[in-house]
Amino acid sequence: MWQYDLSPPRGGEAVDSYAVQFKNDRVRYVLFSGQPIYSPKISGINGYSTIKDIEEKFGKPSSMYESKDKLDRIYNFKDHNLAFLMSKGKVSAFGIADLTTDDLKFKDR
Repeated sequence: MWQYDLSPPRGGEAVDSYAVQFKNDRVRYVLFSGQPIYSPKISGINGYSTIKDIEEKFGKPSSMYESKDKLDRIYNFKDHNLAFLMSKGKVSAFGIADLTTDDLKFKDR
């Protein structure tokens, strides 16, 4: 995996990042995580969006996985090649994903 850490516009410690994961010499996903104020948008969806906003835009997820502590969920939208990680009801990471062979899941699943 490659991780690209981004510093805020006025400098300081990196708080936002892009993670790029590869599988079989192909990009598996590109996910953004960080402060909502600096998050990119995918069809109007950003770090401030709720699962309701996401479902209104993309429909119901093709799959959903919950962490062991039940605080985090990964929502996969196979028809759109998108994945969203929600932590305590808020977007904490999101991006594009190759969901043709497998969903994005927590490692403990």
